[in-house]
Amino acid sequence: MRTALVKPLNSLNIKSMQYTAYFLLALSCGILHTVRVEFQLEKTSEFNEWFDDQTDKIKGLIWARFSRIEAAAHFGVVNSVGDGVFELKWKIGLRVYFAYLDRKRIVVLFGGTKHGQKADIKKAKSLLG
Repeated sequence: MRTALVKPLNSLNIKSMQYTAYFLLALSCGILHTVRVEFQLEKTSEFNEWFDDQTDKIKGLIWARFSRIEAAAHFGVVNSVGDGVFELKWKIGLRVYFAYLDRKRIVVLFGGTKHGQKADIKKAKSLLG
């Protein structure tokens, strides 16, 4: 007996259904191609100063995420905080704020934690200014 690989419809969210539909359509039409998107990250001096004060563990988490963004456009958990600023989020409460300069360039503005989020967002927005 084979186990079904398809999830019940009520367990899928709309986005995953849309992506699955696009994938299946492209596959059935024979037009599926691999698209490689690379991003270049530029960091502000304010981010670099904040980063230098972090522990090696935190630095490793951030650099790992940056590497995935640059190499494979994999951002992980991201939220918009308004005015063109976005935050990368980690479960441990870590936040890194960034903005798109253009389609392939990103400026990393500032970092912080969940506890200082309001002030950190304000600072990030002012740096984008």
